[in-house]
Amino acid sequence: MWLKFLKDFTGPIEYMIEAAAIVSAIINHWDDLRSLDLQHCLDVRFEYYQNVD
Repeated sequence: MWLKFLKDFTGPIEYMIEAAAIVSAIINHWDDLRSLDLQHCLDVRFEYYQNVD
C-alpha cells in the first residue's frame, strides 16, 4: 500500500511541481511554495484513490 502511494510521487507532472516548488523556495516566494505543495499533495491523494484496488 505504501509503495503504491509513494509511487504516485513520481512522474513528469509531479517532477514539474516539485521543481517549481524548489525554485519558489530559492527565490523566497513562500506563498507560491505553499500552494504548489498543496497542489502536489492533492494530486497524489486523488491519483492514489483512483488507483486503489
